[in-house]
Amino acid sequence: MTENLLEQKKAELMKDADKVIEETFEGFKKTWGVIPLVAKEMAKRPEVFIPDMIAATTIYEKAKALDFKTVMLVAFGVATALRSPYCMDVAATVALKAGATIDELRDVAMIAAYEARGTMLAFSLRSIIQAEENLKK
Repeated sequence: MTENLLEQKKAELMKDADKVIEETFEGFKKTWGVIPLVAKEMAKRPEVFIPDMIAATTIYEKAKALDFKTVMLVAFGVATALRSPYCMDVAATVALKAGATIDELRDVAMIAAYEARGTMLAFSLRSIIQAEENLKK
């Protein structure tokens, strides 16, 4: 029953897909200052783009326990750890617009980079241990 309702709602949005995409892009320009490349490309598949944007809006703008500035600091940290320069640029700019400070961004960058370093070391060291064990077989 829920699946039928979801399909019905999706069909309603698809009727006005061009308008939904246009309004989404206007929202990006207003909030982010740019329309991300990923959004532009995904918009070529409205049946995927529109549900994804509903999820993104819910996650980024409707977070219950975090204010928008903190959400954007988290996004900046994740982008840093994942080494995504375009996402870092956008998240840093939006975080500053949302009230973050340069010092907060620096702290987040250092924490994220350190955590990413630890993750990579853990993977690498496990690979070395595994390779050593493989040689013993």
